[in-house]
Amino acid sequence: MTAAGEVDISNADELRRALESARDTGAAEIWLDLTATTFCDCRGVRTLLDLRASLREGHRRLVLICPPGAVRQLLVMTEADRELEIHSTAAAAARPWTAGIPRDRRGGAHRRQ
Repeated sequence: MTAAGEVDISNADELRRALESARDTGAAEIWLDLTATTFCDCRGVRTLLDLRASLREGHRRLVLICPPGAVRQLLVMTEADRELEIHSTAAAAARPWTAGIPRDRRGGAHRRQ
């Protein structure tokens, strides 16, 4: 999935419905590309965190592609990056997991560049 432009209070519910629809298919992973997302507010962040929580119950993954920039900075400033699996590129996200990748101090998702 791709989110382009702004994700804010005016359209976060639309993103939530799309992500929930993807979740309800039973897919083991949901990939959301935020590369073309120019702005995200707290409602958008909450949407991502809520979906991550619902996927975690079924041992499923939400994978975010989010290069450095304003959206990534917001995820770091709000500490949402501690709970979300964020990669700078799709290629980085596609690399196989290896033992020894450190987890953040809360035990949240792995983060790789």
